[in-house]
Amino acid sequence: MDSSDERTFRPMPKMKNIVELLNERSRGCSTCKHQAYVVRHFYKYTTPNFVIEQVKTPSVVIRRFSPDARYLVAFDARMNSVLVYRFKGSTAIASELSLYNAACVDSSLLSNNEDYVFDKFFEPHWNFSSNLVALQYFYQDFHLFVENGNCLIVASENLRSNTLRSIQFHFNIPPNQRYRNNESLEPNTVIRLDWYTFYLLDIDQKTVLDELDFQADKMILNGSHCASLIGNLFCLVSLVNQTIHIYRLIGAPTIKFFPFNSIGRFCLSTDSFLLSPLSGHKYGRDLSQGHALQDHTINCLKHRILTFLYKRALKTGIASLNHFYSQFDFILDLRMLKAQLVPDDRLLIKYTTEECIHRLLFNISNNIRTRTDPEPSLFVLFNLNSGEVESVFSDSQSILARAYIDYQEYFLAPHMAMPVGAINFNSFSSNNAEDRHTAQKQFEGLHKARPGGLVGANQRFVAHLPLNSQCTHDSPFVDPRLFLFDEKYITLFDKTRLLQSSSEMPVKYYDRETNRLLFKLNFLNRRLFFASNNKNKFLQLVYHPVEPFLISIVSLNGVETCVNFHMRKTNVD
Repeated sequence: MDSSDERTFRPMPKMKNIVELLNERSRGCSTCKHQAYVVRHFYKYTTPNFVIEQVKTPSVVIRRFSPDARYLVAFDARMNSVLVYRFKGSTAIASELSLYNAACVDSSLLSNNEDYVFDKFFEPHWNFSSNLVALQYFYQDFHLFVENGNCLIVASENLRSNTLRSIQFHFNIPPNQRYRNNESLEPNTVIRLDWYTFYLLDIDQKTVLDELDFQADKMILNGSHCASLIGNLFCLVSLVNQTIHIYRLIGAPTIKFFPFNSIGRFCLSTDSFLLSPLSGHKYGRDLSQGHALQDHTINCLKHRILTFLYKRALKTGIASLNHFYSQFDFILDLRMLKAQLVPDDRLLIKYTTEECIHRLLFNISNNIRTRTDPEPSLFVLFNLNSGEVESVFSDSQSILARAYIDYQEYFLAPHMAMPVGAINFNSFSSNNAEDRHTAQKQFEGLHKARPGGLVGANQRFVAHLPLNSQCTHDSPFVDPRLFLFDEKYITLFDKTRLLQSSSEMPVKYYDRETNRLLFKLNFLNRRLFFASNNKNKFLQLVYHPVEPFLISIVSLNGVETCVNFHMRKTNVD
């Protein structure tokens, strides 16, 4: 070990063989207290120590493995189809690799066939494409697995022009049915109305179970921004209509989208009947039908938010009540941006200014990645069963930041927080000391940054809430309870990262208990790195949830250039 690897070592525990580890894991007999740690402790002895470089892949965009570890989901390079491959296992090419004693090999040395290595690990299972319209294409960042692991939700978009005449011509929607809310956003050059289709796919049976169509609408599909999935609940946020569509995934054996509720103009299905006496009033009409944009009343969701804030200010004192009156118009002008389902049938909704929504859509449409100062926002906790607002938080309050640190699994992996009998395998700041220290250190850094302060730190810390669904890796090799690694490239979050310096490669994994070097991951060979030294290089990691296998994809200015397969090999020098 060179001088750069000198670390303070702790006493080395007794090394165990594979038979002892398997027996210990099956019985759950260990000196470790946490059962999830006992299960994952096995992976410290089965690490990926071999890499196949420059793997030739089909013309696809690789996204992620299924939760049951059997399939790999990818998208066609033209985004016209969804491709599903069956994973053959990390030892599918073990006999060929036994001839090589080094820690890496170029894929061209294994066979003259360019697709040899990829075909050895993956076989085509299903190629799904929609033939509805020619301009329809799938979003590679939108792929949500249902709780059973066999069903997948994908989304497609059909680009249309943004003029009202083309909307009326292409979608055949009457003007009195175009808007669902009097807070609806007017379409313009930034808010372009499109046609969205969401497909519920059964991967095992290779069938389309159900689909949802939204015509003349605007949703942010990048990173599943507009959607949230927990258990059998699925919600979609419409920016134009300022409405949250709630669906239940029910049915046996065929699962379907069952409409559960639409939150915005009304909060419950009975609200339209309660407000029907307003018809005939000089300021009102029948709110259950007609042109929603012409409503003179406050919509039900915003009304309940204002009512909750008024009652809370009334209990606090006259100063809070005066502050509520001064902020009444500002709150009334806020618009819904995002929503996330949390356990116990709750919904976390984020409100922000209309200018912030326009800026976000402009940056997404022009592929601009710039960090701006956090905009004023309001977070609402809504009960889906009772239709009541349970709490309202400002982004400047510290209560939401503390809740995110103390109950992080409810935000990042709400399906794990539900009592389904499964072990919580992922590591969060709420169940792990290392992650909690990292989160607190991040908050302290925001507090000391310029412009700092407690208010600015709270705003920046909760700016990313609500979180996107299934935005984390389900792999033991991102668990800080087991390993110590460079968090610049290895994190729990599934997102593309920028490769900055060749000196940071390879990424080294150390044992959390002993600080001993276990293995290294080299994502880019030195020759290709220096050949593209002046260009931006982005790294994407696709972890297998069970086996010691991962795919590293390095893109050069948005073009895929290097794909490596990292796996376990027994006889490596």
